[in-house]
Amino acid sequence: VTGAFPNLRAQSSIDRAITSIRTDQAYSDMQGNCPPMAWLDLPSWGGSGPFHQEIGNLNRQLLGEFDRPDPEIALSLARMYLYFGFGAEARHILDLRPERSERDAILREMALIMDRGHAPRGAKLARTAGCGDPAVLWALLALPTLPKETVFDHKALLRSFAALPAALRDTFGPELARRLIEARHPGTARNIVRMTGRTGATGNAGLALARADLAQLADDHDTALTELDTAVTSNSGVAPEALIQLIDGLLAKGAPVPLDKAELAGAYAYETRGTDLGRRMTRTYLAALGASGAFAKAVSEFERLRPDLDAARTTVIATALMRQMARDADDVTFLRHALSDRLITPATAPAALGVDIATRLLASGLAGQAGAFVAADLPGRAERMSKLTRAEIALMQDRPRQAEVELLGLDGAEANILRARARSRMGDHAAARTLYAAGDRAEKATEAAWFAENLDQMAEAEDPVLRQTAEILKNGAEQPQTSSAPPLARHRGLLESAGSLRAAMQTLLEAKGAVQSTND
Repeated sequence: VTGAFPNLRAQSSIDRAITSIRTDQAYSDMQGNCPPMAWLDLPSWGGSGPFHQEIGNLNRQLLGEFDRPDPEIALSLARMYLYFGFGAEARHILDLRPERSERDAILREMALIMDRGHAPRGAKLARTAGCGDPAVLWALLALPTLPKETVFDHKALLRSFAALPAALRDTFGPELARRLIEARHPGTARNIVRMTGRTGATGNAGLALARADLAQLADDHDTALTELDTAVTSNSGVAPEALIQLIDGLLAKGAPVPLDKAELAGAYAYETRGTDLGRRMTRTYLAALGASGAFAKAVSEFERLRPDLDAARTTVIATALMRQMARDADDVTFLRHALSDRLITPATAPAALGVDIATRLLASGLAGQAGAFVAADLPGRAERMSKLTRAEIALMQDRPRQAEVELLGLDGAEANILRARARSRMGDHAAARTLYAAGDRAEKATEAAWFAENLDQMAEAEDPVLRQTAEILKNGAEQPQTSSAPPLARHRGLLESAGSLRAAMQTLLEAKGAVQSTND
């Protein structure tokens, strides 16, 4: 009985019997892992007034005779707190209830979801994904990550989410969308993002992060980077994760990382040190320094932070820095670190990085040092790129036969061109011409034909100067050695032929850049 005496409550034996029947029925429903809809019908728990009014009214009714909390009012008050998104307060009020029912346990899990973003391990709600709405919504919110094999009613999920108060859609929407994206449900995630955006929460950093994930799935990397930058500049709780993804996206594109973003990563790494996020942020920080071109600072910071990193993470970071140097650093910076043990050694460098370093060392004329990074006795160096690089090193060291040994079993244009170079070094220009032609290197094939004195093949060259030279040489070779013509006429013909050949050779040398014209 309520009314003029709000703190008095009367209950008859009939009321107690009805309550007992309802409780028994509830326990029966829970045995199938699907709680009664009323237990989770959060949208119906709110009132028509503002927060302070609704909470104030229930608080005034909470304590009954002898200041004992009224269990039913406590239940209503806990539900009201949940309706407005206050999980800790709801758990405190539930502690005032003497009973510890399955329904109360479910409410506690909902409260923990609001406070932590997910329920604890073994939560009952996590087992209700196969139920209808609204249980399916709370099941997905209870799970920290959504297993890809989870089967659930997508339409029921969207209906349940749409029925939530706007503040809770704003709170739950971004993380729920990201879980759906990770579980490969982009269509449903996109609908969640759209419904969350309708609440006016367009500046929600978590929502920007979810939009970035959707853009990545669609290979729209520019939009993804824009959304991530929005999340980073929000300075919210998701900003560190957004910064990691932003920097990783720039690194994947091979784009430079702004120095201010790298320094921000360093600040977050310091704030979160000792945590998994802190270790991830440290890796991101050092990689970002390298991608910003601050290689000296990157190496200095790496050595300072090395004691806080495990061996595996140390190797990953050192490899990333050395790869960036091989690609972007100036020669002095690259050689200083490639030829020392500060970051990496030939034995610890992965095969692909070893090839990159060796290629850069070859460009600097350091064939011996390059060979150490692709040595055949190192792990992973039996694959194609390492063999091609060793062949290139052998040619630079004037060891053409060793180059051919390295190329055994390899095919393709790259291998054939290296074989052609080896054959040219050994004087077998005919074989070199054939290999160059197979590698679609017409100019080099013509050059090999020249050295092989194959005038017929030179006459088919694309270069008109070479064709003209070949024709003159062929005509000279075809002229008879003896002639019945008078000596003067015969000598005049020889002079004309020599003059034509001299002019052709002059034109050839000028075309190839070997000499300067007389006007220079």
